[in-house]
Amino acid sequence: MIREVKISVGIFLIFLFYAITSFFKLGAFLAPFFFNELILFLVAVAFAIINRKEKGSGIVFLAVLTFALKALADEFTVGFLVDRLDLQLLNNFANEPWFLFSGAFVFYGFIITMLIFLIKSLKYKWVGMILLVLLVLNVSLGFTTEPLLADIFLNLFFILFFISVSRLTSKNQHTLVVVSALFLLHFLLDIFKYFFI
Repeated sequence: MIREVKISVGIFLIFLFYAITSFFKLGAFLAPFFFNELILFLVAVAFAIINRKEKGSGIVFLAVLTFALKALADEFTVGFLVDRLDLQLLNNFANEPWFLFSGAFVFYGFIITMLIFLIKSLKYKWVGMILLVLLVLNVSLGFTTEPLLADIFLNLFFILFFISVSRLTSKNQHTLVVVSALFLLHFLLDIFKYFFI
C-alpha cells in the first residue's frame, strides 16, 4: 500500500474511532462528517506537497484546485471559515450561482480527465464504460430531486476508480494512484455521512 492510500485509510480509521468513542460516551455513532470537504482539500494539499517532484504532479495540483472549489461550495465549510477567520466576503462570494457552477464544472472536468487517463491505461476497457455510466447517472440525478442517489453513484464511481487503478492498470501510473487515494478518501468519509449519524 502506498503512503497516500495509508493516509486515506488512516483518516478513515480516526473518524471510525471517533464514531465508536462517541457511541460509548453518548449512545450514538457520531462522526465529524461535516468536515469532509475541508479534510479532502487539506489532504489534496498534502498529497500535492508530497508528490511535487513526481512526474505528473500538475494533475495533483489540479486536484487541490478541484477540492478547494468543492469545499467552497459546501455551506458548512464556508460557514466554518467565515466564523473562524472573519471572512464575510468569502460567504458572499461562495454563494454566487456562477461560482457554484464554475466549481461543478471544474470538479466534473477533473473527474472526466482522470477517467480518460484511467481508460488509456486499463487492461479491460469495459470497466471504463461502467465508470462512465456511473458518472452520467450521478450528473443526471444531481439535477433532480434525488441527491442521495446522485451521491451513491458518485461514491460507486470513486470506489470502482480506486479498485481499477489498484488492480487493473499498469503499475507505473503514480499520478492515477495518488488521485485514486483521494477518491478513496472521499468514498470512506462519505460512509459516515450516511451510516453513522
